[in-house]
Amino acid sequence: MTFSQNIGWIVIALAVTNLLPTPSSAAIMTFDDRNAFEAAVAGAPLMEDPFDNPIPGAEQITLDSDIVSTNAPVSVFLDDNSVVPFHDGGYYRNSVNNSTNELADTITWDFPMPIIGFGFGLSEAAPDGVEVTFDGGDGLESFLLHDINGDVSSSGFIGFVGFVADTAFETIVFSNDNVLSTDSFNIDDLVFAITTPGPTAVPLPTTLPLTLFGIAGLLYCARRRTSGDSPEHTAGGLSRPPSHQSVPSPFARSG
Repeated sequence: MTFSQNIGWIVIALAVTNLLPTPSSAAIMTFDDRNAFEAAVAGAPLMEDPFDNPIPGAEQITLDSDIVSTNAPVSVFLDDNSVVPFHDGGYYRNSVNNSTNELADTITWDFPMPIIGFGFGLSEAAPDGVEVTFDGGDGLESFLLHDINGDVSSSGFIGFVGFVADTAFETIVFSNDNVLSTDSFNIDDLVFAITTPGPTAVPLPTTLPLTLFGIAGLLYCARRRTSGDSPEHTAGGLSRPPSHQSVPSPFARSG
């Protein structure tokens, strides 16, 4: 194998290696500012729920945004898992407690469609209380809501808490790992970014020109080798017609 052929095979091997898919790392980003959250999901349609319409508490309720909120086990303590009227609007109210009392251990939100992010205004969440868990692409991850935005005012209002993931998901779960306390919390002005499936453009691989270059080099080497081995070529590389030998005629007279 000639040096040119070796180079050709090396070029093709490198190009094919670069064409192979590589695993991408998914990540969940957190936000304490709604403007920054909306910038991160720019281009994705946004759904909102201001919780303007009261919904009585029950084990399972459907919010105006078609999110299904489910408490497990059943929790009907005061106004848990409900939308409570407040001034000219309202807010979502619930409690979690990791114990054996009558409160919910988990609160599951099932979104009506796949989403890539969600956020809301949060109030009255304890520093070591309610957390949210969901799979944004790297398996289940949990976040203490108070840690995302811990600027608690005297009224208990914390502020905006938002999440954006690389991979779409449809379910989040609120829970409380602190077995010594109950954490009641309020949510208002919910927003979530939905995914819109559509045709996906397949980009031209950046290594395709490199692959074609390597193939062209191998073809050139193969053609050159074939031409050099042809019996119709002399050592000098010039084609020489076959020589004609004189064939004696049967009618020729011998001397």
